[in-house]
Amino acid sequence: MFFKKETKVQELIQKHVQVVGEAVNSWKEAFFCYLEENKEDFQVKTLATMELESKADDVRREAQLILYEGAYLPVF
Repeated sequence: MFFKKETKVQELIQKHVQVVGEAVNSWKEAFFCYLEENKEDFQVKTLATMELESKADDVRREAQLILYEGAYLPVF
């Protein structure tokens, strides 16, 4: 398939955006738990946010590796 790498990069970028959005929502929930002095939920939401950020980083790195392998390079 001609554009296999490019398609994979696009899918990974969409997944990255989705996971970052989930992390932002989780952080927002953690922030409100903090304001309400709900320590237990704050800790749970903070850990969930950190896990989502880590997952987003992994997806970003995977997309970068595919780009370094030659996706979207011009053909001369």
